[in-house]
Amino acid sequence: MDMLLGGLTFAAIILGQFAAVIAVHGERKRRESDAQSPTHLDDRAKLISQPGI
Repeated sequence: MDMLLGGLTFAAIILGQFAAVIAVHGERKRRESDAQSPTHLDDRAKLISQPGI
């Protein structure tokens, strides 16, 4: 019985670690996509940021 409970506890810890890695990876991807998306610029800011147009 102790071996069964120990095995179940170990499996729960491994699954928890796996879920934590997935959550951190998802948060990192979300932050990268937020950082790469351009901010909303008004017309004058667009003219300043895009010279030669």
